[in-house]
Amino acid sequence: MRDELNRREVLAGITAATTSGVASVGNARALSETRSFSSSTGNLDTDATFTLINSPTTKGFNDVVETATGPYALAGGGKLFQRTPSGWEVVFDGGIQGNGKTLVAGDTGSEGRRLWIVGSSGVVGAYDTVRKELTDYSKPKNVTNTWTGISVIGAPGAETIILVNSSGQVLRGQVSVCGDVTWGTIKKPSGNGIYGIDNSHFHNRRFAGGSGTVYQQSNDGGSWSKVGISNVGKTLQDIAMVSSDLTTVVGNGGLLATYDGDSWTSQSLSPKAINEVDHAGKDGLAVGNDGRIYSNSGSGWSQIQELDTSANLEGAMLDETGEYPEVAVGNSGTIAERGSYSSSVSSHRLVVQGKGNKTVDYEIWIDGYIHKTDTSNSGVSISSCSGSTLCKQITGTVTGAGQGEKDIFNFAGELKNIRVTDGDARSLLLHVDGESVDINRIAESDWTKVDSPVSVTLHTVTAGAESIYAAGGSGKLLQRTNNGWKELLKSGIGGNGNNYYSSAASTSSRIIWFGGSSGALGSYDTIDETITDHSAPNNMTGSWKSLEVLGPRGQETIYAGDSNGQILIGEKSSTGVDWNDPSTPGSGSTIVGIEFRSQTHGFFCDTNGDVFETTDGGSSWTKIGIPNSNTPQSIAFSSSQGLFVSAGSGTSYRYDGTNWTPIGVGSGTNQAIDTKGSRRAIAANGGHLFELETTDMVSQETPTTSGLRDVCLTHNNDLPAIAVGGSGTILEKEFSDNIYQQ
Repeated sequence: MRDELNRREVLAGITAATTSGVASVGNARALSETRSFSSSTGNLDTDATFTLINSPTTKGFNDVVETATGPYALAGGGKLFQRTPSGWEVVFDGGIQGNGKTLVAGDTGSEGRRLWIVGSSGVVGAYDTVRKELTDYSKPKNVTNTWTGISVIGAPGAETIILVNSSGQVLRGQVSVCGDVTWGTIKKPSGNGIYGIDNSHFHNRRFAGGSGTVYQQSNDGGSWSKVGISNVGKTLQDIAMVSSDLTTVVGNGGLLATYDGDSWTSQSLSPKAINEVDHAGKDGLAVGNDGRIYSNSGSGWSQIQELDTSANLEGAMLDETGEYPEVAVGNSGTIAERGSYSSSVSSHRLVVQGKGNKTVDYEIWIDGYIHKTDTSNSGVSISSCSGSTLCKQITGTVTGAGQGEKDIFNFAGELKNIRVTDGDARSLLLHVDGESVDINRIAESDWTKVDSPVSVTLHTVTAGAESIYAAGGSGKLLQRTNNGWKELLKSGIGGNGNNYYSSAASTSSRIIWFGGSSGALGSYDTIDETITDHSAPNNMTGSWKSLEVLGPRGQETIYAGDSNGQILIGEKSSTGVDWNDPSTPGSGSTIVGIEFRSQTHGFFCDTNGDVFETTDGGSSWTKIGIPNSNTPQSIAFSSSQGLFVSAGSGTSYRYDGTNWTPIGVGSGTNQAIDTKGSRRAIAANGGHLFELETTDMVSQETPTTSGLRDVCLTHNNDLPAIAVGGSGTILEKEFSDNIYQQ
């Protein structure tokens, strides 16, 4: 019903491509990969029947939507459910805002990944079916009426959204790359309620009005005009638009009407209301009151089935992948299905085996669904992770006696983490889909303290292409080598001994920039092994507390933030660095972190509790938070996780493009945060380190009580994670397995 053709093509090809090894597990499915999809599938089996199945709720269902990870159903009480290999499971049950407001309608964009949901009291939300995250966009333009329909087109982070409601209002929203939505002006083309909206592409969308009128918008953001239907006199309940010359609407009194781009053809299929219609090319499925189901497999519409007459069906979904059942949902928790669940995403097999006559206790986390086979030990347990019903934790024990005990599981989703809780990790064998999983990290997962050539505080650490660099007090600059850490600078550039507080690498990671007190600023070419002095640019002699560098060697753009709240931007060329005049976007407080997600889109935070954003490369900055925050210390961005700020009093903050969410991490000052892919780490006072394990930041054992000042995660698995701090402290943690998706 609510899906444009591009999404259908994607859904048809989601599971067509497979790759070998662990990297193919779960979320690594190629969501953007497509295969051809005929405009007329012709594959509906009208002889097959829908069967009522056990439901996880007695709440009424209002809609069902096919996504990149299968069908989702929306219900009263703010409940969202997903069809899994073992049946329907609750995703969340408190609503978008936790207040249990009814979910009414849903839609996805071109990749089928983000499920947009609307409902009563103006609630609007987007649920990322891959990351399992819900973002609240409720009450746009302060509208609190029930949103009755939604149309979405575009990829995640670039969606165009159209909302309609029972008051006849239409509201357009545009999602930015940062995740926020810019809402347009509320329009009211119809004086009656609107109960369905759909589109065939960006510039062509139609909605069905309660007065029996269909409106069309033929250019994005343009005006709405009537395209029918004449002399109907019945309330329209839904619309499905395949193309400009194939649109179907349904309504009260068994009304079903089709539009070929020139004229409407109306028919009455029954005396009962038809509430929803879905299309897959020319194939169609519609449902209504008294449990009636209607179908069109190319030869015209007709009623094909009548379920329990007490079942008023409100939602219909045609499967467009051949791997999920087709679904009808309705009042009192009614669910009916035709077909079976055969998605190949659930075909992954995990084997945990003991070896060497040793006993090993283990824990494994899956971001998805997992089922133990009959061959698993009876002591295996599977439970939901804290705070997430979609994350599963497995606890088990295997021994290496004889051929070695095996626990075997089938799962859908992403293998997130493995931990040995008792025994030697080297006595554990792991295989995913027949491929061996390297468990060296499990055996060597502790943070270890390594010899440091200095005793001063190390304030900053940065990864280069082949090595890692740290800098700190008295102008010390260090490099990690195969033989340990060595000093590159003993007392700063020019021997002045100024402290270094910040560092950053060029895009290619060849050039390492470092800055500090009294305007000290320099760069190190990791290939030529040369150091260049850029100190006191524009005669600025404050302390450079934050750096960001974009671009390759010789073409860098340098962003430097100082202790006076100034940002200085420089452009590197063959003749040197051209420095712009500095700006002071904030209150003049120390800028402690700068992070760019692209050449033009970046952020910085300062000790006044403010975060600023630029979308023009630093020409202008806009304050975006943080309300009532503890003092920020560092900032980090990951395309898969979002924007994070670490702060004092055991807090960090996550920004979803609209709202800041505090995350409790420890109790001291969280000095630094870093993200890489699905990994996240925080370095804090007292030698404390925290790492993301599944959904929570978990305290790690460390061999120091010295305050940690910075942490660095690397994309290169040959390089360890590094944390640095007081008294020359350097901690390392090997990361050599391929469990995590990078």
